[in-house]
Amino acid sequence: MMIEPTLLSQGGGPEPTHLILCGSLLLIIALAAIVLFLLRRQEQPWRVKAEAAIPRPAQPEEVSKVPRIKKGYASRAVGFTINLFSSFVAAIFAVLFFVSALLTLILFNVGRQLFDPDLYKRALVEQGVYEKFPALVADQMTFQLAYAEKRAGTDIENMTASPELEACLRGALGDEAFEAIAAFEREPDDAEIEGMKPCFAQYGETESDGGGGPPPGLATLTPADWEAILSHLIPSAWMQAQTESLIDQAFASLESDGPAPPITISLTALREHLAGGAAVEAFLQVVRARPPCNEEQLAALAIEPLGDLPTCRPPEAILDALAQEGGEILSEAILDIPDEVNLSKAFQGEGEPGAAQPSEGGGPFGNNPRQTLRWIRVGLNLSPLLPIVLLLLVTLFGVRSWRGWLSWWGALFFFVGFTGLGMALVVLPAMNWAIDAYVVGKLPPSISPDLAQVGLDVGRYIVRTLVTWIGGEAGVIALVGVALLLGLFFVRPKRK
Repeated sequence: MMIEPTLLSQGGGPEPTHLILCGSLLLIIALAAIVLFLLRRQEQPWRVKAEAAIPRPAQPEEVSKVPRIKKGYASRAVGFTINLFSSFVAAIFAVLFFVSALLTLILFNVGRQLFDPDLYKRALVEQGVYEKFPALVADQMTFQLAYAEKRAGTDIENMTASPELEACLRGALGDEAFEAIAAFEREPDDAEIEGMKPCFAQYGETESDGGGGPPPGLATLTPADWEAILSHLIPSAWMQAQTESLIDQAFASLESDGPAPPITISLTALREHLAGGAAVEAFLQVVRARPPCNEEQLAALAIEPLGDLPTCRPPEAILDALAQEGGEILSEAILDIPDEVNLSKAFQGEGEPGAAQPSEGGGPFGNNPRQTLRWIRVGLNLSPLLPIVLLLLVTLFGVRSWRGWLSWWGALFFFVGFTGLGMALVVLPAMNWAIDAYVVGKLPPSISPDLAQVGLDVGRYIVRTLVTWIGGEAGVIALVGVALLLGLFFVRPKRK
């Protein structure tokens, strides 16, 4: 009978299956330790009892001493060899336990934390993503428009479209810079972009012919304007509810054994919010923050009132009329907003002719990635079994007394806990160094610094939570090891 991965699903707290598993393992360890100790305790007296049960003929004292001495030496040699071999095997299992326990400390927490949807919810809330969302999107939109404007007149994707264009670009950039930019190993800097524009103007097609871009009214919006618009249109409470719903649906899809359930976003509350006048309020707030209109601008508004977002502030009477007319147009558009959007169809291109369908076995998790991820999680949750088995083997081959048990277990627990705690303390500084050295400098230039910083902060929070659990558990293990070693002072060695 196969074990179902869903029996070890992640939840908000420990599940009964996990509690039963942990309790059973602890009971096995305790019983094994007691039985092994009692067996070891009987190891020495059996030879004396066996020798006493064998009848021996009476011999002179000086003659009988010789064989007993030889037999004693042989028995001691055999016992020494057995003890040496047992200690050597126990040492090997102890090294394996040390390595596997450190790996388990990491893997078990990875399975428990990274498969917990609440971790990602807390990360977004703690970093204030929902409150920062309007400002982040506004900054990204402005940054993206500026980036597109800077690259207008070039086409990086087609630098080798013709021999003439390639020769011109090589002459303007140099062979080394041309190869790096054409292979998308790095982005061109401002000077290189300016150097490429004449070549594209003469020999190639450019990304923009100068007639594209947003309408004049939208083009004049500042990041503060975009932030105000988005703050009115998208409530942070709705954004948080839908984001957390997406996280829950993604993990529920992982739990499902059947076909992947659809992942949807509900637009009902947003539609009601917009129908309540939020869109008109955003329009009025932006227009009222603009300078007053002159006669020429008022004449243009009279000809085409809602052809574009006004670039000036008309008189209040005209503005109210514009808001009323715009509200009627928006109301019709708002009614067309569906109750929900199926993101699964959007990502898979379902219903679109020629849309790419998922390939069979093309991903890193094979044909059924959800099944693979479930079994990976089961393996991570069961990873403590290996060090437990190795610890029992160390006890079997190495423990001879209570002091031996305290010494072996105490030393192993202390070194595992101390090493794990040191690893946890080093991870965060090492991660920050790696981000500064290998991530920050290689971020796409089309991503705004503020958006990239928030993304990195969310990632740091997730890693910090994981490291905190690892460090806390390692500290507990180290304290248990110290307590066992201190027990040596209360257990006297056995007298020979």
